[in-house]
Amino acid sequence: MPDARKHGESLHDETMSYKEMAEDVVCFLDNNGLERIMLLGHSMGVKTAMQVALRFPGRVS
Repeated sequence: MPDARKHGESLHDETMSYKEMAEDVVCFLDNNGLERIMLLGHSMGVKTAMQVALRFPGRVS
């Protein structure tokens, strides 16, 4: 699983918004051939998971 923006080994000079991080998740799904997933988050990951569910409801079950 890739690191969230500005965390771990990701670039730290990027912008960081939950909207952009939700788009990162969908990009990850597309790049790995995943159409629909069960998504959950922990701590700040909950906000990212919520953005994915709100903006891309067809991608989560």
